[in-house]
Amino acid sequence: MSDRKLFQDCISFPVRRMEKPRDTGLTWFLDWGAGLTFLDEMLDAVGDHLDLAKLPALSAGLQPQAYLQSKLAVYKKHRVKPFMGGMYLEAALISRKTEEFMKDALDFGFEVIEISESESRMVPSTKLTLIEKAASMGFSVMAELGPHYAESPYDQREVIRSARQYLNAGAWKVILESDVISFMAPWNEPGNAATLKCIIDELQYENLIFEVSDDVRTCQWFILNYGPDVNLALNKGPVAQLAEGVMTIEHIRRGLLMPDTWYGRIASL
Repeated sequence: MSDRKLFQDCISFPVRRMEKPRDTGLTWFLDWGAGLTFLDEMLDAVGDHLDLAKLPALSAGLQPQAYLQSKLAVYKKHRVKPFMGGMYLEAALISRKTEEFMKDALDFGFEVIEISESESRMVPSTKLTLIEKAASMGFSVMAELGPHYAESPYDQREVIRSARQYLNAGAWKVILESDVISFMAPWNEPGNAATLKCIIDELQYENLIFEVSDDVRTCQWFILNYGPDVNLALNKGPVAQLAEGVMTIEHIRRGLLMPDTWYGRIASL
């Protein structure tokens, strides 16, 4: 099947996108247990616009190993990197089995690892040690910042300090939790928008992944302020597991579903 896209000779999108593999402009979605046929067909349709797939919570361990190996092969075929939710590493830490877990994950074929505090809290030095260890083993490390079920916005100084520590320890990207971003609603709250902008300007957007819900305003705000190459993670809502979510983000990245593009223009021959 040709990789050529329809109408390329006569129509161009307002914004051009870099092709895969890429280090910025990343999109991820959730795989809570998608069937192999469904997944393969979906990635035929939207795989060019998807970079990472999160197998959230403990879902990877609730599927037969042979089935999961086949799933990783589907992702590899479409040049999408799967990774397990950080809850697995949290469980390994509580079980005092982090090194064994990382080795098994690497041997199984996972190249990306998430280090989070979803269901537990880590001593800061422990989190930094885990980042350093995972990076030294060859993982691309994503370290998450921010609580689930947020009740307050990000503390600017704390986020900048912690994120710099994570990056210096070897993290590839720092994830900003969707619950905090949704709570802050930067598209509607100027004070919170200013806080997020200070954080992003200090850390550089290329080093960050912003978790978003299916509220299109979240994606619009980040892309309006930082361009099409921000890293966005579909992490909440029903479309986070579907081609619809990936395509919606890709339209916004390319300048559609946005102010001041094609929509609302007067056109004539």
